Amino acid sequence: MTRTKGSQATANEAHVLNFSLGNENDHCTLTVLVKDFRFNIVADARDLLKSTFDDPDFKGSSPQNLASPGQGTAQKRTPSPLPPSLKGTELEKDPKTALREWMLSPFSGVFDRLDPVPEIGGAKVYRQTLQEWYSGPTYFYKLIIGGDGKAAQQQLETSPELEEKIVKMAPRIKVPKAIYKLDIPWYEASEIEVVAAGDHYGLHAPTEVMICKKTSDNERENGGEGRKDLDTIYFFKQVDASQTASTKRELESLKDIEAKGLHHQINVPVVRGLVRWYGGSRGSSGNQIMGFLQTAIKNPTPLTRMLDSDVVEEKREEWANQAEEAVRVLHDAGIVWCDAKADNFMVDKDGKLWIIDFGGSYTEGWVDPDLVETEEGDDMGVDKIVGALRDPENMTYDPDASMINTSEATEDGEEAGNQVGKRRREASTEADSKKGCSPKKARL
Repeated sequence: MTRTKGSQATANEAHVLNFSLGNENDHCTLTVLVKDFRFNIVADARDLLKSTFDDPDFKGSSPQNLASPGQGTAQKRTPSPLPPSLKGTELEKDPKTALREWMLSPFSGVFDRLDPVPEIGGAKVYRQTLQEWYSGPTYFYKLIIGGDGKAAQQQLETSPELEEKIVKMAPRIKVPKAIYKLDIPWYEASEIEVVAAGDHYGLHAPTEVMICKKTSDNERENGGEGRKDLDTIYFFKQVDASQTASTKRELESLKDIEAKGLHHQINVPVVRGLVRWYGGSRGSSGNQIMGFLQTAIKNPTPLTRMLDSDVVEEKREEWANQAEEAVRVLHDAGIVWCDAKADNFMVDKDGKLWIIDFGGSYTEGWVDPDLVETEEGDDMGVDKIVGALRDPENMTYDPDASMINTSEATEDGEEAGNQVGKRRREASTEADSKKGCSPKKARL
């Protein structure tokens, strides 16, 4: 099985694969990956209510107190006190994060009993294919309230209906017609092996993959390798079902960049393949892709982490020049980057700057809404990046302190939770400028 790069084989770390709330906020589902096993956990107000009043000795809070963030805001309601580890911390102020922690609190013993997974590089390590990774073994549980008034887990019997829920979580979109015209190789999900996985926007997913060639079943049965890998590692970018247009734009832009030879002038990923979930003829309207392969950036570090005076000034100046040059090359070729921000530049292990993410849209504060998908918008974002690189002390500011110390709910509890404990840098908004922060500054 494939281990997450850098993790310990015996660690019980729970990687979040999916977290969703019901339309009525009366139930939520959390799916995590622990030691390569999936755990699908459901907290349903009806089950919590039933288990509460089935126990005449229970004197805890009503199960109606289940945390249920609404649209844009969040109301903290928990059927039992937060775990002690969360009291008095930033997580307590983010209901969604606190809810996930609470849902996992009864599972420490379950996770401990799982067999350790072989270390990366071990002789017995088996790499999963993308298809296997997204449809691996799953344990299903529901939460109830125990006699002590705290959350308890109850395992459910696996059924086709429950297994179908896991299959539906796999990312995939119907292939836009324009994509068929692009000269990009197609691969089945069963032909791609997962080398490493990581967290992106709060969710765990494969990141590094390899194209594999399968040998015959006889060879595998006779103790053969079963698979022979190609040497090249690619970055796997999974699609977002709600962002079909973004995937289309990115693929078209990257192929345009390649056709014009710009990848020889600037560091930019090249598309190496489309990954199809299931088989079918290439022209079939029913085809769905789950992601695409592109050039892997070795040991990438977001440029946001380099907007610091502790970083050698010479390197920061070099990246500032490279950022300006990259966007100039694109504009000279008639290509607009769109989402211009520091997070969309990566520094590789050799200190080279890469420009990524051509899916369109914009990030508030970096580019004005009326300049979206224009060269002027790109220039605005790059100006802020360059300013922060050349003068990080005066051209950046850190809003985290005020974010953490306030007790008020943020407009997006999920985003707040994802940012706790991290230093992030974004451009300031007009509201920030009214507080004395120049809109030309970058937020830490």
